[in-house]
Amino acid sequence: MAIGLRNLSFLLLPGRCVLCELPTLRSADLCLTCEQAMADRQSRCQCCALPLPAPGWCGECQRDTPPFTRTITGCDYRDPARTLVLRLKHQRDLAAGRALAQLLYHHITPNYVGDNLPDGLVAVPQHWRRTLARGFNQARELANHLGTELGIPVIDNSRRLRHHPSQQGQNRQARLRNIKGSFDVRKTLDRRHVAIVDDVMTTGSTVRALALSLQEAGADRVDVWCVARTALEK
Repeated sequence: MAIGLRNLSFLLLPGRCVLCELPTLRSADLCLTCEQAMADRQSRCQCCALPLPAPGWCGECQRDTPPFTRTITGCDYRDPARTLVLRLKHQRDLAAGRALAQLLYHHITPNYVGDNLPDGLVAVPQHWRRTLARGFNQARELANHLGTELGIPVIDNSRRLRHHPSQQGQNRQARLRNIKGSFDVRKTLDRRHVAIVDDVMTTGSTVRALALSLQEAGADRVDVWCVARTALEK
């Protein structure tokens, strides 16, 4: 019902692109030109989505297999996608979040055949202090959009136990140390296949830790859906 009303609104009132502000001429918040500027045209690791010269598994995933099965991303973390991510995260620009969710949605559906979509979505939780300061959880905003489009429930069973300062600029080893033991899944999962939803994946330390907690709660398979992936691990 909500999707139908939203599509009708685009017919009645011309939609405008959240980036260039020109008419989109379609039921979307991005015009085709700006969407193409964010198009993902490169090969990626089949597990963590790190850019690679050819399809396959990156060296890190071969050495230390992550606790998640696959990662689907919409694009690299660079402009203009980076602009939209920051507008969502720091300015609570919900239109930017809706556009990012649409972008990711178009990458998700071709990667699942038949009815093997996840049974539930888990937004990467924030510590309550960060949610209080920011006013919302951008990962939950994305998960809500995707859940509505795909008909998949968003599961509220995870929380972040520790408040960490920003991990920007830290290398992979430091991030893994900081995030270890940070998540708690409060009840046993009755949905065996879940997807973690986040805005940006950098080293993968956060989704690794959350995926492990979800598996301990009973998940048989964990996928990762992130809007953007950093081009290189730091």
